[in-house]
Amino acid sequence: MLTAVSEASRRAKLVVIDLEGSANQAMLYACGKANLVLIPAQPSLFDVVEALKTHNVVEQAADLTQREITARVVLSRTPVLKQRVVEHSRKQFAERGLPMLSAELMERTAFRLMTYTGTPPWEDDPEGGAAANVTALGDEVAALLGWPDNG
Repeated sequence: MLTAVSEASRRAKLVVIDLEGSANQAMLYACGKANLVLIPAQPSLFDVVEALKTHNVVEQAADLTQREITARVVLSRTPVLKQRVVEHSRKQFAERGLPMLSAELMERTAFRLMTYTGTPPWEDDPEGGAAANVTALGDEVAALLGWPDNG
């Protein structure tokens, strides 16, 4: 993996690495190479605790590389209808000092369908809620990376 990350970094403006959620040497290395770390979490206490562990790995990587590494929690599989558990989870992340994206990936059929068809939501249903979720997430990530608005 280390060679692949280094090679991809030389060839591309953006390299996305999706790792399992356990603190290990690969995660520490990937975080050390990152400009931005997204920590996916569902609205649950278990995910709050796991996100805190992952954020600690990001802080360790920042210490090792002696540079700031931006990290944000992104809520996923949130219910379309507003529920108190989502706001409660947001409050728990904030109380623990875990910065969050304002964009969420809601529980949408289009995301599940994509695992079967391979067709992304913006192609399958460009005006749908899943496409809007992805666009909002992409816009927020681009802003964090300092990329110009493609508006």
